[in-house]
Amino acid sequence: MRNRKSPSTSLLMMLIFATCLIGISAQTTTATTFTVDTLDDDPALTACTAAENDCSLGGAIAAANANAGSDVIDFSVTGEIVLNSVLPNLSSNIAINGPGATDLVIRRDSSAPEFRIFSFRSAGVAISQARWARASTTQADRS
Repeated sequence: MRNRKSPSTSLLMMLIFATCLIGISAQTTTATTFTVDTLDDDPALTACTAAENDCSLGGAIAAANANAGSDVIDFSVTGEIVLNSVLPNLSSNIAINGPGATDLVIRRDSSAPEFRIFSFRSAGVAISQARWARASTTQADRS
């Protein structure tokens, strides 16, 4: 006598196979990381490659804003980033991860006019392990 599979067993096998295929083909999205490798306040430094001194904080923010999806900005430098002008708005999902609150200070130059260090245009912004100083909290947001 021959063992025949019931229709429900065949259906179950097909569902398991389809689930495995979906699991294999599903792609996980990962955030793009931009590494700030200079303390210079130069927004033109947006390359953010493995080359040295080609990614400023302003440049990394501009590159992250232009990139689709979530992004991470981290730092290979420590010290002070002294800003003479406002940084670009944070307008996409960005996590800014400093090397440590005592290792990185982002501040406005005392001779520069008052401005905010960071302006948020996205709910998906997180900043950790850095501190900022001489920032305005009363200046109106930029458009």
